[in-house]
Amino acid sequence: MDSHCSISRSPKVILFIAPTLGSLGTMQYALSTLMLAMGLTITPNDFGDAAKKPSIILLNAVLCFAMMPLLAILGIASSLKYDAAHTAGIVLLGTVSGGQASNLFTLLAGGDVALSVVCTVSTTFMGVLATPLLIKHMLQTVVEVNFISVFQSVASLVLLPLLTGLMLGKFAPCFTKMMGPFCPLIGVLSTMVLVAGSAANSAFSLWAWIK
Repeated sequence: MDSHCSISRSPKVILFIAPTLGSLGTMQYALSTLMLAMGLTITPNDFGDAAKKPSIILLNAVLCFAMMPLLAILGIASSLKYDAAHTAGIVLLGTVSGGQASNLFTLLAGGDVALSVVCTVSTTFMGVLATPLLIKHMLQTVVEVNFISVFQSVASLVLLPLLTGLMLGKFAPCFTKMMGPFCPLIGVLSTMVLVAGSAANSAFSLWAWIK
């Protein structure tokens, strides 16, 4: 009986949580917070060093827009005999640019965060052209991407918080030093909100599938 009541209440809980957790404002705030945390851990000199590694940036683009799409269509969709809907989903996933979670994983692993950010931002801009072309070729359909909207989103949600973190490091080094140990935790919590928010937007579909 208790189990039945718990299950029956679940859609009401989803109805209450999903619109807030999965809202555009929440997702934007979480992404901005993540990039601010990244900015607090790097310096302008780190970006200078990253710019000296064009071969890695190029390799990242090739892996993102060549290996990943091929892996999606041949290695996963074809080998597992996906239907059209699932094939479209995995191909879309395989043709988009890298995400900011990679920056967090780089930080947690003690890697080159500045280089990771450069790789992510560069593929985001490349994706404006590359992703529609790949989708058109692989799925025979057209996906329109508004470059101005992408640029505005990247500028306000990625570059601005990142630059804010860099400026704080330059003009408020004591604050940056104090916050440094907490940046990985802030990044993890922000990423959790982003992942949960994405799931919340599909909450009713997931609930129907589970049920």
